[in-house]
Amino acid sequence: MTRLAFRRLAFTLALSGCGGAGATANATGPSTPYVIAISNYAEDPANLGAPAGATILVQNFDDFPHWFSSSAAPNVYVHSAAGGVDLDLYLPASSSMTFALPAGLTAGAVVPYFCRLHRAAERTAGSITILAPAAALAP
Repeated sequence: MTRLAFRRLAFTLALSGCGGAGATANATGPSTPYVIAISNYAEDPANLGAPAGATILVQNFDDFPHWFSSSAAPNVYVHSAAGGVDLDLYLPASSSMTFALPAGLTAGAVVPYFCRLHRAAERTAGSITILAPAAALAP
């Protein structure tokens, strides 16, 4: 088991042991299969697919904060809405948060994002691709 996989498992077990309703930061919030994990400046996965209306859990396993913002295009490090999503998410060190994609987004839209605090580190950028509802349910 990789270190990141172990940390994910430990985090999920810790939340469920606290009476949480799945792998979410908010103990009363919804469970979600859509997760972005940040460790050592890198996102896993680098491109997450999720349908409109989905809740996404972002887990920061680093011992320093990250501040993710959507941008108009990949490698453009200026906060801007993209594909109908205006992402502006500050994650303190060793924390997690959820956010919901708006309903009604167009399938195939891509939402690039970057870390405002670590723009110089190439691994601090990723994207979310909006999936069609049927594609999101496929195994």
